Amino acid sequence: MSVPEPMIAGASTDAAAGPLRVAVDPDICQGHARCWQVCPEIFGLDEEGHAVVAATEVPPELAEKVQEAMDNCPERAITLN
Repeated sequence: MSVPEPMIAGASTDAAAGPLRVAVDPDICQGHARCWQVCPEIFGLDEEGHAVVAATEVPPELAEKVQEAMDNCPERAITLN
């Protein structure tokens, strides 16, 4: 019996839909840096400590970490498409 993969909020299960893309709204981000702490492979910090996306396309092996970063953002500045 196989265990189902966790579902990313708002993500399609259709592989033809293309890769997941992540974005940080710079007008909402307050610089808590939780996303960077959880997933430094995708998120970076600018000179003021606000989150920036270092890689907009999320590889499948990092999808769970990006979801965790999104869940840990107190400002809800991270979106997945």
